[in-house]
Amino acid sequence: MIRKGEFLEWAEVHGHHYGTPRKFVDRIRDEGQDVILDVDVKGMRSVRGKVSEAIAIFIQPPDFQELRRRLEGRHTEKGVEIEQRLRNAQEEIRASAEYDHVVINDHLERRKCQD
Repeated sequence: MIRKGEFLEWAEVHGHHYGTPRKFVDRIRDEGQDVILDVDVKGMRSVRGKVSEAIAIFIQPPDFQELRRRLEGRHTEKGVEIEQRLRNAQEEIRASAEYDHVVINDHLERRKCQD
């Protein structure tokens, strides 16, 4: 699919391949619906290069200590992998200026709105 250009965006991140099939996005957009993608900075740049009306929203942790706590709390990576993710996060946060909006994710739990 990569060689055939069938992805809107794709990347290898932390040893894993991720991508968004162009056909899927085109089908949803052809139905008149918006598409929300969860992509990294490279993915955002790729999408922006192909979809001029794309709106980019950067989701940022409140600080690096909280990001470290969240990563360690997941128990999905080892120390070396967490350090790599933190280094990558520093670079990604610097790129947040390229986005249309920045949202600080300081509450992980969704709260029910009360009228």
